[in-house]
Amino acid sequence: MASVFATAGFTLYIEPVYVAVDSIMGGRNLAGLILSLSVLAAFSQLHVAVTSAAGASANIVANARRGTFGRHKVAWILASLILIAGFLMSDLPVTSPSLIRTYGSQPGMMAFLLAASSFIAYTSASIVRVLVSHLRQMSAAFRFGFFLVCAGCLGAISLLAARSVLQFVADRSIQESFSPYYGVGQGVAVICVAAGLSTSRLVGIGHTVSFDIAARWHLLRMLPLWRAATRGKPNLVLHNGRLPVADVFNARPHTALQRRITEIRDCLLVDPDGLSDTWATHGSILIQAERLMKAPLTTSSTDRTAA
Repeated sequence: MASVFATAGFTLYIEPVYVAVDSIMGGRNLAGLILSLSVLAAFSQLHVAVTSAAGASANIVANARRGTFGRHKVAWILASLILIAGFLMSDLPVTSPSLIRTYGSQPGMMAFLLAASSFIAYTSASIVRVLVSHLRQMSAAFRFGFFLVCAGCLGAISLLAARSVLQFVADRSIQESFSPYYGVGQGVAVICVAAGLSTSRLVGIGHTVSFDIAARWHLLRMLPLWRAATRGKPNLVLHNGRLPVADVFNARPHTALQRRITEIRDCLLVDPDGLSDTWATHGSILIQAERLMKAPLTTSSTDRTAA
């Protein structure tokens, strides 16, 4: 859900998309309201996901009883209502992707900015606190990913705080000079959070892909030993008559490899002396394949909990 809301918000953030959507909705910057509410919802869902994952390793029921989710839900609803109220109080006749820069002097837009900034800062700080408290439970890949998430959240807090202060203490020229830095910093913060959330998943995908490739390679290398072991023993072959090379292209190569290993071992039990020559040449391949099957296929339970 965080990804869905974030995608909606940052798609609207693209100026041509914003202008096109707002023109369809009447040209009153309703696209800006939808964008802001989507970003708040994305942060809220990200907070729920991170807090739930952290609570799963301890006692999520006790976490809920302490009111963590309840307080954050109230803060999200309150911030969203203030955003809507501030938007309705403001006069926004011209479509502008940057509502604060164009209409920031209006009281409604000030309330709009403060509500959004406060909620994002509160949520980011809460996410950072949860992640830091669970660093020891994470693998190196997860730790690196969550450091990126922390950096993105802290960057978002700093940028929002700086922009909020400038709205009250600096003149318009200084605010406009800060806008390019804010835009670049905001983009970097988003990239950090996205990269951090993707790191653990990419590591898992890479591990699975490398395991599949290794399993297919061992299936190919084991063909001579498998043919020699199963020759004359059709009752010990699960899929007798099937081309053995077809297993190399199996959708689940680790299952096919396990079956081939079992068939070879069964044949060795039935006729331990009939494979002496072939075993001398190809026996090490079977041992390597068995070692591969003993290796963990997925990330540890701690990493899955951290995810």
